[in-house]
Parts: sequence; structure tokens; C-alpha cells
Amino acid sequence: MIAKECGIKTKITFYTARHTFATLSLKKGVNLYKLKQAFGHQSIKTTETYVEDFNREELDEVFEKLY
Repeated sequence: MIAKECGIKTKITFYTARHTFATLSLKKGVNLYKLKQAFGHQSIKTTETYVEDFNREELDEVFEKLY
């Protein structure tokens, strides 16, 4: 609904929205433990599953700078 109103044609799931929120929050400097609280997760491991791609992105950027 909201995506359609914003002109986004890609299907956005609840998981995608949470994943995007987590990634953008980390990029803005939000602490992982604060993110855990925001999501209401019992375990930090659960929160880490939302930010795995963020960590890969960081590594990709580092490797690109090396070459």
C-alpha cells in the first residue's frame, strides 16, 4: 500500500522493510544493541541476521579500496 503510493513497483515485504530499516540504521551509526531493543529481539543473534548484508557491503567497500 505505502510502496504503491510512493511509486515503488517492487514488492516490499515486512521482512524487506525491517531489513532495510536495520541496514540504514547501522549506516547512520545506530548501535546494534539499540537495534535489538527496537526490534524486540530476545537474542542479538536474531538481530544479526537482519544485518548480514550490511557487513558484506562493508567488506566489499574495503576490498574495492584495496584494488
